[in-house]
Amino acid sequence: MSLEFARPLLLLLLPAYIALIYLIDRRGGRRSRRIKHRVARVMRCLLTCLCVLALAAPSVVLPGGQQAVWILADASASARGMQDQMTQSVRTALENKDASVNAGVIAFGGNAMVEKPLAQDGTYNGVTTAVDAQASDLSSALTLASALLPEDAQGRIVVLSDGATEAVRAAEAVLIVTSAGSGVDVGTEKAFKAAEKSGAAKFFAITKTDSDHRSFYKTFAALKEVYGNKLCPTIIPYMEGNLVKCYVNLMTGMAYA
Repeated sequence: MSLEFARPLLLLLLPAYIALIYLIDRRGGRRSRRIKHRVARVMRCLLTCLCVLALAAPSVVLPGGQQAVWILADASASARGMQDQMTQSVRTALENKDASVNAGVIAFGGNAMVEKPLAQDGTYNGVTTAVDAQASDLSSALTLASALLPEDAQGRIVVLSDGATEAVRAAEAVLIVTSAGSGVDVGTEKAFKAAEKSGAAKFFAITKTDSDHRSFYKTFAALKEVYGNKLCPTIIPYMEGNLVKCYVNLMTGMAYA
């Protein structure tokens, strides 16, 4: 919920009007300490404030029940080695989101392009648009995502990058991708510290959990050892041997094959 004014500049008149009332009382010799005179002065100030507020045309904007999320996926050359992990992370997030949430994907490099428009379906096939991979301009992606968020929906923007600090400065939430078996590497630490500094919410996505000699649970234990009780699992794989049979959402109690 937010409060907006159609003519906010009129609010600048409030201090001038209050000062004018004080000067009129002073010049008129109304410096009496009687309670009724003080009450009269306060009432005049309140009436003035109400008149100015009415002229400024306030309105209360209530958020709609609908939720919209834009995922910004880094498609620059610096993140090229993580594209498979990012694609899998986005696909998993879309498949496990609440059915009422509209989610979309914007790929960004030197420019930003809508990869998947806002929709309730969970399909995603990776970056296929013509994005300039020779640069990484997060600001253009944030501008595009902000412009495309519906005004009547509760909007969120999530940045998915290779851990570069500038990728989390303006984001509300950061998804840090790490592969099973890699532990807490330099990129993970850098991304976490940047998100911590910016005050953004932090999510970890552990990929490649069904590869030989890799373990989701060992990797999570390594992250837990470093970050302690800040981490709480929400979606975990159910394993049989080295194969993932399904993913279990601990928030809803649902399993997804």
